[in-house]
Amino acid sequence: MTPLLQGQHISGRVAIVKNGQSHSINVGNATSAVKNADENVVFPLASLQKVITGAIFTQLVNETHSKLNQKEMLSDYFPKIPNADKITMRDLLDHVSGIDMDELTPPNVLSEDDAIQYTIDNLKSGQPEQKFDYTNANYTILAGILKKIANQSYEQLVNTRIIQKLGLKHTFFWDQKPNNAVVAESAHSDGKQDNQDPAFPSQALLSSVVGAGNLYSTPEDYLKIQQGLEDGQILIKDDYNYLAYSGHTSLGNNGYHGGLYHEDDNQKWVRGTLSNTSYENGMDMDEDNQNGVILFTNQHVKPEPTNTLKGLAEQIKEIVKTTD
Repeated sequence: MTPLLQGQHISGRVAIVKNGQSHSINVGNATSAVKNADENVVFPLASLQKVITGAIFTQLVNETHSKLNQKEMLSDYFPKIPNADKITMRDLLDHVSGIDMDELTPPNVLSEDDAIQYTIDNLKSGQPEQKFDYTNANYTILAGILKKIANQSYEQLVNTRIIQKLGLKHTFFWDQKPNNAVVAESAHSDGKQDNQDPAFPSQALLSSVVGAGNLYSTPEDYLKIQQGLEDGQILIKDDYNYLAYSGHTSLGNNGYHGGLYHEDDNQKWVRGTLSNTSYENGMDMDEDNQNGVILFTNQHVKPEPTNTLKGLAEQIKEIVKTTD
């Protein structure tokens, strides 16, 4: 595994799962002074966070006895968003709401409420259920809805329902980073020289993507989250299927439902990046979490070679399945 990663000039951490058992591989440096093998190193979770927002939505569906549900209209919560009376919660969960917004970096750090308003002020809203259009705005709006339903901040919801519930030691919000945590520094490689253009995540950007990418984490913690989505710690299997919209075809047939891509052969995957950086994360797992790979990187070849991070994850997963 390590030569494969090094050959792609990957720097990061990998959690590998085979028959339900996991172990980690670390390559490269987090900073000039700290290697990625250090237990205190964390990475931006980026879009891999979206399924967490979806899971809390599903919890609140149960707790409100379906008063909140996937067919409820956005206009019940944010009526001033154009076409809100046509956009359902499921449209937001599956990125088919007609809403579009680039990943913009605001001029300053935003509070949760300000980040939600910033999103509303900068999004464009077309007709829903016409096409798949991936945008953080859908999940930031969902985070705002969760805040209204639970009368708690989004950070409180995630801390109590996910992080504390699972006992995660290396997952936290960008503005709650412990003193001993080391954020891996982003860099890129041209295939010859590594560690080019080192940079840390923009705090202003992280503050703006509430519900869609404002957490730090590790592959090992993310595996626990994936397991918790089905084993009753976060959701039971029926609730996970509700979030994954099992049995329904996605618009565009790409399998995206509720924060993850679901494939017909009982596989799930997801990919996440952070704009203007070289951070890139990927997961390719069996739906039952028995076999797969979770890969968080702070360096890769830019521009990407033929083998994208998803392709690399698939290679690793196949090696795991065929190797004792």
